[in-house]
Amino acid sequence: MEPASQHPRPARRPEAHISTSSTRCFVRILFPVIGLIAACALWAATERQLWGHVAAALAAGMAVQAWRHVRKDRIASPMEQAAGQGLIDRATKLATTAALTRVGDSMLKQGPVTLILMDFRDLEELAAYYNPSFYRQMLELIGRRLANTCGSTGLAARVGHESFALLFLKTDRVGALDILAAKLGRSASFELDSDQNDVVMSPDIYIQEAAADDTSFLDLYNRCRLNLERVCRPAEVRFSSVVSAEALRATAPINLVA
Repeated sequence: MEPASQHPRPARRPEAHISTSSTRCFVRILFPVIGLIAACALWAATERQLWGHVAAALAAGMAVQAWRHVRKDRIASPMEQAAGQGLIDRATKLATTAALTRVGDSMLKQGPVTLILMDFRDLEELAAYYNPSFYRQMLELIGRRLANTCGSTGLAARVGHESFALLFLKTDRVGALDILAAKLGRSASFELDSDQNDVVMSPDIYIQEAAADDTSFLDLYNRCRLNLERVCRPAEVRFSSVVSAEALRATAPINLVA
């Protein structure tokens, strides 16, 4: 993948944010009304069955509308923002590079940011020598596990044919390592057993904290990319054994050499 700075940046769109005082006021008034209608519906159901059904239907409809307003009255998660803007990779269901850049610029203004880059160099061989459906299943597996790793406050993105990224807000390098160990295991391996094939891949990983003088997400991304390429071992001697979380904190990131 070429450095992200070589790609034109799309026009910025407003964040998916709906939070107004009128909406909150509407919700506060609506819930007591729903309770009153529900009580009337319960009474009517015993006295006049037809009107009871009508009242119950109205109460259910208003409850659904109220719930929709409650869900809108919050800031969308990074993955929801990417999906709302149509910036989703079809094969993995992860965000695209454009979404990562937009969200990254926004996160830098909110607090400390940590970026994790992953290179699955074995994906090229998998695409060349295995059944296409098996290759697609591996991409789907990577997408699901990385989306689960980033949670509701982070962003997982596909930034190249073999490259992926995780972006975390208000998380340092040690915290990022803890998340990887908890979600992906200490070896950060991805195993797929299908169609009589059993493949295990361990990506090359580099973790980069944002610097105080980073003015844009591209500064952070390009520095992380250069460091990953600089310290990564050749494919034939990549380290892929299990490493303890304590050893990772004292040495280099998973599968990397300082």
